[in-house]
Amino acid sequence: MLNLGVTSVITPWPRGRVSPYVVAGVAALQTWSSGSGYYRRANGTVGSIMPPNFGTHGDIRAIVGAGLRVRVGGRLVQLEARELRGSLSAITPGTTLHF
Repeated sequence: MLNLGVTSVITPWPRGRVSPYVVAGVAALQTWSSGSGYYRRANGTVGSIMPPNFGTHGDIRAIVGAGLRVRVGGRLVQLEARELRGSLSAITPGTTLHF
């Protein structure tokens, strides 16, 4: 899976030592899959071997979440819970990159 996205953060105290925030954005999600399989009859013999299944799928999804920022020295550290709508959820530690 490849996930590239852009998010924006809104916080009530952007320069505070501790600050909660909400995050929202969009992401392009690309997934690849492959596989094959078989099933067994009730007597234990192999019923059928499925042909290999390969595929790819691209989608654009919304990102929503919430987090907490804490200033430690001169560094901003954050813990964030976010959800890529309809796909996956994550809790991630990190820091901020300024552009």
